[in-house]
Amino acid sequence: MSDRNASTMRQLAVVFVMAAILLLASASMLPVQAAGGAKTFVNRTSSPVSVSLFVREGDNPANLAGTVSFDLKAGETKNIQYGNATNIYRRGYSLSTAFNGATFSQNATITVRGSSLDNQWNTNSVFEINFAQSSFTVNAHN
Repeated sequence: MSDRNASTMRQLAVVFVMAAILLLASASMLPVQAAGGAKTFVNRTSSPVSVSLFVREGDNPANLAGTVSFDLKAGETKNIQYGNATNIYRRGYSLSTAFNGATFSQNATITVRGSSLDNQWNTNSVFEINFAQSSFTVNAHN
């Protein structure tokens, strides 16, 4: 192999190695979508229900990281992803439905860790939403 060819091969090898390093470096800077929580919601009502989950930032109930909203058709079951690796708890919820010509809503906010509402919404994985006598009830279980 001539000196010219050897020089060209070395230059190509250097370019290849630099391109590989740049690709690896840029891949490590891509945002990582960390896993958060997932819960199953079941609409046991005869009407569609709109749900908003308020995601807690960290473990302090006073901090809000964001909101995840979704709709459930009558009788529908959905698995809902929310939060991220550090924001896995719920801070509260909002439910609303239209029934017999009226709109009904229910909101709840967790203010104290370890409260019955905190335990209900942050230690269970399945939430069955019911509506009777103009009021929602949520049965939570694993």
